[in-house]
Amino acid sequence: MLVTGGLGGLGALLARHLVTRHGVRHLHLTGRRGADTPGAADLVRELADLGAAVTVSATDVADRRAVRDLLDRIPADRPLTAVVHAAGVVDDVTIPGLSGERLRAVLTPKVDGAWNLHVLTRDLPLDAFVLYSSVAATLGGAGQAAYTAANAFLDALAAHRAALGLPGLSLAWGLWEETTGVTAHLSAADRARIARRGLRPIAAGGGLALFDEAVFGGHDAPVLAPAPLDLRAAGAAGDVPPVLRGLVRPARRAASAGGAGEPLAARLAGLDEAGREAALLDVVRAEAAAVLDHPDPAAIPAGQALIELGLDSLTSVELRDRLGAATGLRLPATLTFDHPTPGALAAYAARELVPAGTPRPARTTPAAPGLAAIHRRLHDGGKHREAAELLLAVAPVRERFGLAERHGHAPAPVRPASGPAPVSLVCFPALSAISGPHEYARFAQAFAGERDVHVIPSPGFTGDGEEPLPDSLGTLIRMNVDALRATVGDGPFVIVGRSMGGCVAHAVAQALEDEGIFPAGIALIDSYPIDAAAQEGMEWWTGAMVGGMLERIDRFELELHDARLTTMGAYNRLFAQWRPGPVRAPILLLRALEPLPGTAVDGPRDWRAYWPVPHEVADIPGDHFTTLEEHAGSTAEAVRAFAARFGG
Repeated sequence: MLVTGGLGGLGALLARHLVTRHGVRHLHLTGRRGADTPGAADLVRELADLGAAVTVSATDVADRRAVRDLLDRIPADRPLTAVVHAAGVVDDVTIPGLSGERLRAVLTPKVDGAWNLHVLTRDLPLDAFVLYSSVAATLGGAGQAAYTAANAFLDALAAHRAALGLPGLSLAWGLWEETTGVTAHLSAADRARIARRGLRPIAAGGGLALFDEAVFGGHDAPVLAPAPLDLRAAGAAGDVPPVLRGLVRPARRAASAGGAGEPLAARLAGLDEAGREAALLDVVRAEAAAVLDHPDPAAIPAGQALIELGLDSLTSVELRDRLGAATGLRLPATLTFDHPTPGALAAYAARELVPAGTPRPARTTPAAPGLAAIHRRLHDGGKHREAAELLLAVAPVRERFGLAERHGHAPAPVRPASGPAPVSLVCFPALSAISGPHEYARFAQAFAGERDVHVIPSPGFTGDGEEPLPDSLGTLIRMNVDALRATVGDGPFVIVGRSMGGCVAHAVAQALEDEGIFPAGIALIDSYPIDAAAQEGMEWWTGAMVGGMLERIDRFELELHDARLTTMGAYNRLFAQWRPGPVRAPILLLRALEPLPGTAVDGPRDWRAYWPVPHEVADIPGDHFTTLEEHAGSTAEAVRAFAARFGG
């Protein structure tokens, strides 16, 4: 019996079940890393002790020649009788953010792998050909465009095989409780969002029982959905998937949220400005509590950053959509980045709604092309140096504040996680046009209940982006030193910086040590020095980094404001001549293992992140951006191990 993906979480679970429950004695398990997969050796020993002969290979099932070689190696006296294709990866991305590369990463192992197995085994007398699909292809899944398409193909392939008279069964699984490579990136908020869709998690024992029923229960359908449903929850969500609408009556949504059934427009019409804002705050709290699985909407402070409650990129899209449905407003994708607290969201909605409570008319006159359009045109034309110089040139248009005025312009630090561990983390976001505390949302969730995680933002990345900026690097660093000292008190701390936030982190550490305050350590997440693009062999760097930023703008349907680009240009000017100096604190550079599109992988020098002062290196999964997105858990684990060296 062949199980692809048989060394991962669900594959290994199935392998044990096949041996212990069904007496399978010959298994071939494949995985991308084969015998080097963590836990593979222990699994093989365990199954051998149970009486099974197990072969492990690092076969790429998307490579037809490799699959043919694998099948040719199966002994004639132990012929292949069944295939379970459980291999796959997930990459959270909405339709506008799809690219050929992102599609290939998800479709290749599932689609090409399944097709190769189909073609190369269709003349064999198989008893079973089982495909591990996902209910995302049946119900839809937020931010899972590529993954949904890949699983829809598996469902169609099973139907195709059935039409040919071949064994074929696609299992459209719901969410397993078991953490797997596909679900390891899910946060508590993600799981709550899935539960609101009516999907109940599948325990290991229950899932294996469902497998047995589907495969051995005599069902004729080529596609089955072992996905326990909570129909009441699905109805309460309001947006019921089409396939369930014959079973579930959607709850009435919206524009009456918090108003005992009275339409929101009617409630707002009788209120003054303060009253409208208070009513809208109730709406924001109710929708935020639903999205973040918060038990008491009224207990959410109006001034608390939603990132502190677990808001991330996907849940921010859901919150925007729910608020849009509740208010009738067409809200920007950057809504929760620009207005990060419930109070700020309510104030924004109050401004956008006319006193009668109806939405403002849509603007029909398109805005003239501005800085963002010109910058994009230069980038798309390959003129990356000119695009960078443009931002430096326009930066002086921004209003500035000096050292003496810094206290009136310092953004409030955010604490997205808290816990008793003695060593806290103080994080500095990058300084690109899409930067802000939200970058650390998933990273911080890995430390919830364990340790304090603080994020200190720089001015210019909240609100409308027109706020004054520091007039010098000294002002910026002094502001951040003040914020850090007020945040951590006398306890030990590790400073964390991502991308250009690593420059901020290092500069802050230098300033602290000059004052006799010594950080326990500095963790730099895929940071390069500011002059990286000027180094021989690194000419690709600016284009790749900006390209990654623009790809995320497209993927999350963000609107890039000119003001955010001038903020980015202003900080590039401040750091233009800065270089990191020696510090006493140990530095850990976490390098992304995957290059961004446009990276000169085969260039004259190592493309990976580097730092020009003594440091340690650890490589982490993901690229420059995904290290704090779907791979945030792995990045957090590396930082956790680093912090443990300093007392926990």
